[in-house]
Amino acid sequence: EVHAGQMSPYDKMVVVGRAGTNSAAVRFTSNGLDDTVFAGDGGIDWDASGIGTSDRAHAVAHGEFGDLFWVAGTYDSDPSASTDDDIYLARISNEGTPSVVARYELGGNDFRFDRVIGLAALGSPNIGFHDSVVVLGDNESTDYAGTVSVFDPSNDALLSSLSLQNLLPGATNCNGNLDDPKAKALVPISERYVAVIGELGNGITSEQVYVIVLDVTDGEIYTTYCLPASAGVPSIVAGVVDDQGSDFGKMFLAVNVGDKFGVWRWRYNSGLRYGPDPDYNAGQPALAGFAAAAGQIPEAVASAIILDDVLDRPVVVGGAHWTTSQSEYDYDVAVTRFLAADLLLRDSFETP
Repeated sequence: EVHAGQMSPYDKMVVVGRAGTNSAAVRFTSNGLDDTVFAGDGGIDWDASGIGTSDRAHAVAHGEFGDLFWVAGTYDSDPSASTDDDIYLARISNEGTPSVVARYELGGNDFRFDRVIGLAALGSPNIGFHDSVVVLGDNESTDYAGTVSVFDPSNDALLSSLSLQNLLPGATNCNGNLDDPKAKALVPISERYVAVIGELGNGITSEQVYVIVLDVTDGEIYTTYCLPASAGVPSIVAGVVDDQGSDFGKMFLAVNVGDKFGVWRWRYNSGLRYGPDPDYNAGQPALAGFAAAAGQIPEAVASAIILDDVLDRPVVVGGAHWTTSQSEYDYDVAVTRFLAADLLLRDSFETP
């Protein structure tokens, strides 16, 4: 069960998720083979709960250099309660040794599901060193807008924790349903700033996309705004920035629109504000779908986005679903790679 992936600075790809009841990570070399430096066979699983209960990895982040990476996920913190999941943060060494550095709960001891939405490692370009590690999570009962938790990796200490729940009223262009914000992605845009991207809606449909930019060095909010309301707001899944060696590069978001998934590219404007890039598919998401046999209804659902920094090509990973009038259901893994320049699909496939 795969939940997220990322390319390392050395063109190795890490994917994380779950194996059985444990969190799991697999690393591949640049030619797609299992990386035998990583735990001998390229893969590990570990008990992130510390008490033998079910857990899974939801997000992965590398620093700017180095093979050390971070994983954030959830674990069942109370075996007697079926709805009590808390968050953990783990450090994974180049050789594949996991170490859980923090376990914590959002919203108090409310026997509700905490969720991990995004993870970022920010800071110095020194090998294996980060100034801060940022986790975006939410709690299903009190905090759908998200809470940003910032850790100091030098001593594994929690530096700050900020709820975003009440930041949107009065923000620029925000006139959607302010009572129902839902955080969707955490995107690092420089060594000190991260963007939280989410949706305003009524719980069923999305009305507006909002952006909150904060400075992780002091926990201060830099700007909060919404994109102008429009019909057919894409459902955002995850995001990544291609900085091309400098801050504030192009932002690529994995999105779901109807029965297709795709890439929505944003550009940096000014004042730490991003918005749709008119030079990329006229500012609209570039979408991909999959063919289906007669009588089948196809649907592509995105789970993660991985960016090839060298060639500037976003890769969307997710699932290809088929249903029939008899409600039969089939699910395959789907991978689509987009070209950055002309938006044509380079390749697209699903598992047999």
